[in-house]
This record gives sequence, C-alpha cells and structure tokens, in this order.
Amino acid sequence: LRNKARKELRSNRKTMDTSELSVITTARKAGMEDYYDTLYALGSSVIHSGIRSIEDHLVTDPENLVKELINEPSHEEYEDTVLSASDLVINAIFAIDKIYGRDNNKQAAELGERLNSALAHRTD
Repeated sequence: LRNKARKELRSNRKTMDTSELSVITTARKAGMEDYYDTLYALGSSVIHSGIRSIEDHLVTDPENLVKELINEPSHEEYEDTVLSASDLVINAIFAIDKIYGRDNNKQAAELGERLNSALAHRTD
C-alpha cells in the first residue's frame, strides 16, 4: 500500500502545482504574513540564543562575576507564551471555520473576545 501511495503521489506531483509549502509561503497565501512576522519575532527570542538571552541564564555577584548557570526553563514570561499560543489556536479555528463556512461559530467568537480582552489587559 505504501509503494502504491508513493507512486500515486509522484504522478500527482507532475499534474499539480507543488510549489514550496513552507510556513511563510502559506502565511503569504493566506494574507497573514504580518501575523507570521509577529509570532516569529516573539518565538525567535526564546528559541534562538543571543547575548541577552544568554545573560538571562547567568547568576552574577556584585562584581559581575558569574557564580551560577541557570539551566532550567523560566516561568517569568509564561503568560506571554500561553497568550501567544492561544492566539495562534483561535486564529486557526477561525480559518477552519471560514473554510467550512461556519460563519456563526459563537463559541469561537466568544473565545476570541475573551482572548482579545486578556491580550489588551496584558499590554496595560
């Protein structure tokens, strides 16, 4: 079955538009490049180490000498992470609803409003 599926996929690739499917390409096609850029910037600071993020893992004394290395995750920005992830999920729900013509998904709309309220409160 697997070999048959592979052959079918190969033949379909020749007849279909199989341009690169990446997150940024998909975001552009969906008209959500700005949203992608925002999430990428937020996530990159956590994933990609820089001087500032490395400094966050050091405990120094009054003379600025390193006394300890913190190797465990921090919960200091946990709320930002949860709100960002929630925003991503609610936008995915909105997109799915749009694709399937569920224009009156009251539960999703209510969750979106509650999330927007939490995001607005967070920036205060």
